[in-house]
Amino acid sequence: MRQKKYDDYPGHKDDHESLLDDMRDLMDAYEDGSYADQIEDFAARLRDWFTDHFAIRDARLHGRLND
Repeated sequence: MRQKKYDDYPGHKDDHESLLDDMRDLMDAYEDGSYADQIEDFAARLRDWFTDHFAIRDARLHGRLND
């Protein structure tokens, strides 16, 4: 994305960082024993992230990189 000077690189990268933060939170919850209370919420966040990210950010990225 940087080589192609993709204009939404910072936002796209931030979106991935947000997912990684959510995954770290889940790992912390697993270690402190509260994982079971958060699994449904995390699954919904993960589903929503992939659905939105693929449909919006990745679709735009692929459109720009294939120009």
